[in-house]
Amino acid sequence: MKRKILAVAAALLLAPMVAGLAQANGSYLIGKVGAYIPDESNVNTGFNGEIGYGFNLVPRPGLLAIEGTLGYLYADSKRLDGYKFQADVMPLAVSLKAGVEAKPFTFYVGGGFDLLFVSMDAKYSNWYRSSDSDNDVIWGGHVMAGATVDINPHMFVGAEVKYLATQDMSMSFFDRYGNTNFTGDLNGVSISAVFGVRF
Repeated sequence: MKRKILAVAAALLLAPMVAGLAQANGSYLIGKVGAYIPDESNVNTGFNGEIGYGFNLVPRPGLLAIEGTLGYLYADSKRLDGYKFQADVMPLAVSLKAGVEAKPFTFYVGGGFDLLFVSMDAKYSNWYRSSDSDNDVIWGGHVMAGATVDINPHMFVGAEVKYLATQDMSMSFFDRYGNTNFTGDLNGVSISAVFGVRF
């Protein structure tokens, strides 16, 4: 069921992107890779990556862009009371970005909404060992700021800082006590290197 939901959501996100590629002027592909730093002190710094498509609604040097991305986020917890959690998250995000260009640099801020598909493993290791997993789909929102520099008229690189806030996950894991319920959010900061290609 989770895979079907993800496939439909990805199709809904990617369809307008592919259609937008037909409008060459203002389109761009973007990739981001970096670190996810959770607000929760018991969770280790993890990995964050995104790929996506954007369309600039105004002529350059202005920037007012709609951007859609498909990402992957990974983080694991420190061991607490015998438990260790590992989360694999696939966020679908839509953002609105606004900025200014001072060639060869572009500075921008933005924000948007996220649909996050969460898969979490829980391992218990003390005198008794067990493991289980569960899935959830949650909503979130983000704000971001970044800067890029043009390598040439079609390629750019840069850096971005994003803060993500989400609703709580609801997970259930089976251990020696029976079913243990777990709740928690994915609030945190991601710091990423950015690379992109304009069309």
